[in-house]
Amino acid sequence: MGEAVLTIRPGALADGYTNVVWGEIHTQLVNLPGGELAQVRCLREQGLWTPMHGRATRNAAAHDRTAMRSLGFDWRTRHAAAQEAETHLARH
Repeated sequence: MGEAVLTIRPGALADGYTNVVWGEIHTQLVNLPGGELAQVRCLREQGLWTPMHGRATRNAAAHDRTAMRSLGFDWRTRHAAAQEAETHLARH
């Protein structure tokens, strides 16, 4: 991990906007589960978490899990990245 990636998608080929993304694969792998973790934390802190909210949060994050798998890393690496995301979330 740690390979830097530069992606430029000219707007003329897509939607009229040129998208430039400079990121590191490891950062992407850690950030993907972050949204789901933050939603669950917020719901729990506000006393709003229910099993139904948990299922809705998991369903909403399905595309993030698919994106993690598509990066080609094994389960252990993805799990370690999710744990790192939890560590970052715990700091705030």
